[in-house]
Parts: sequence; structure tokens; C-alpha cells
Amino acid sequence: MTNFYAAEKKLTFADFLISRGEGDTYASAAYKHTLAAVTIIVQELTNLEEPAIRSPQLVAKAFKRFNEPKAAAYSKFYLDLMKLAGKPTIPANNVEEAIRKARDFMEWVKDHKV
Repeated sequence: MTNFYAAEKKLTFADFLISRGEGDTYASAAYKHTLAAVTIIVQELTNLEEPAIRSPQLVAKAFKRFNEPKAAAYSKFYLDLMKLAGKPTIPANNVEEAIRKARDFMEWVKDHKV
């Protein structure tokens, strides 16, 4: 459970940063914490480590073993979140949505952890 605690701490800090204002600096920092939290959650679910956790093919394959629509949606969510890293700025509303989805994802993982 310590991994879930670490992920929740990162999401809480991301919430705090977003609440500080609409500036790109805060949104970008909040995004980084959100991505770190989701990466922790994906590692907890799949047992993938670096550098495999950064491979879209390996992540998608790991999620397929759950064979349900939510698993595919969360796999896409993680891969889309990784793609945002290449953008120079990330809108705050995108980060807020990512934080909400990350919390939903964490609850799903807690229910489906093998």
C-alpha cells in the first residue's frame, strides 16, 4: 500500500499546484506530479520497471491481460499522458482531468491488483 500512498501524495500535490492558478508553470509542474503518480500506479498493477514502463507496446500488452474495457481505457489514458510530455505547455484543464482520471485509475487498480 505504500506505493498507493506515494501516488496519492503526488496527486494531492498536483491538486495543490493547479489550485495556485492558471499559469503554465503550475500546470506543467502539476502534470509532472500526475505523470509520476500514474507511473507508480501502472508499476503497481503491471510489475513493469524502467525502461519497460516507458514502452507503449509493453504497457498495452500488460493491460490486455485484464480483458475488460476499463483496462483498455486506462492503458490509453497512460499512453496519452506520456505523449503530453512532449508538449511545451499543458493547459490546466487537461491536468485537472488527468488528476481525476488518475484517482479513478488508482481505485480500479486497488480492485484489480493480482
